[in-house]
Amino acid sequence: MLILGYIISKTGDKFFSEDIFKFVPSEKDCVLDVPKLIVGLTEAKKYAQEHGFEFDILEHVYPDGNWWTFKKTEKRDIYEKNVAKFKDYIKKRAVSSVKYYYVNLFKIPYTKKKTLYNIIVKNLYNRKDNCVFCDGNMIYYPLKDNNVVGISLEIIEYLGISKEKVMDLIKSNQNNKIYYPTSQILKDTRSQFSGNEYVIPFLLQNKAYK
Repeated sequence: MLILGYIISKTGDKFFSEDIFKFVPSEKDCVLDVPKLIVGLTEAKKYAQEHGFEFDILEHVYPDGNWWTFKKTEKRDIYEKNVAKFKDYIKKRAVSSVKYYYVNLFKIPYTKKKTLYNIIVKNLYNRKDNCVFCDGNMIYYPLKDNNVVGISLEIIEYLGISKEKVMDLIKSNQNNKIYYPTSQILKDTRSQFSGNEYVIPFLLQNKAYK
């Protein structure tokens, strides 16, 4: 499961399905450094006090970027609205964190093609794990500094190289970990980034899961 945010709720209320966020009972259970949504007025005031913030009941975002909302039993309409807004926020935050480049193999010079080959096949970055996302006819590969490249398998095939050969080359690098839309870890997540699939290898590479 990919985790882009936490909802801290002592009641264990899971009115919303856990797809890109995880419900936890306390802040100490938040393993990843991702945004948090505190549920409950009392808990929200306590969080503000513990972190040195002045609590404003009309402001649902703390100075540190974390959020709070009422419990479902306190104000259900605001609770549902804020959870939906929080979910939208953490999705947009993930997308905006990535710099995506579509690689047009027709146009890039041989030297850049060779560099890509060395990165993907020869493990030029010397990383222990390279999280590759294969989605239909697209391969998404995480580079450095939050950069992700997308390569079309259809274009590669048009250039005379079969998709099977390309996949065999990618698999030949034992440091490449290949994920597909059907991979268990991506359950309920792939649909959240329709049109922005390049975000997925970035999240996997940064171990946004637990």
